[in-house]
Amino acid sequence: MATHASWSPGIAFMPAEFPGDMRPVNGVSWSDALGLRQSGGTTFQGAVGTSNWFHVPIATPVIIAGTRAKLVQVFVMFRCGSAASIAANDATIAGCNITEVDVWDGASQIHKFGPFLLFGEHRFRLGTSNTFKLPTPPSVVFGIELAVHVSFSQNEPITFASAGADFDV
Repeated sequence: MATHASWSPGIAFMPAEFPGDMRPVNGVSWSDALGLRQSGGTTFQGAVGTSNWFHVPIATPVIIAGTRAKLVQVFVMFRCGSAASIAANDATIAGCNITEVDVWDGASQIHKFGPFLLFGEHRFRLGTSNTFKLPTPPSVVFGIELAVHVSFSQNEPITFASAGADFDV
């Protein structure tokens, strides 16, 4: 089998599932509803003490040469957490953490990663905090979507730079 990689840029992340819990980013009034979309990704700021879901579609090769693709692993490139928490490598003081990554194929949830407290600078390299390998690669039927759950315990934003997936085809 060959590997097929597919990526979505950070600006493809949809607005928060619960927009009433969001706050403006860097004083930009409309960014509470849509996120602040800039070259390099989208930044979201949640109200302190809330959590929210962020969704991103991944272009999906469902059938290649008559064979269904199998989803091997997914990726979320991000940055979140305070400078102090990153320097101290301490998730408990990050103020913003990814706590779960769910993988969907159409309307069916096919895997849940977490719970965890991910934070830090993970926009430029793949590693254990942004790479999620499925234990048994499932055949893809419709299309892949990632749902990323983020907890905002302090006034810290999250920036999504991109998201992707590897498929065996």
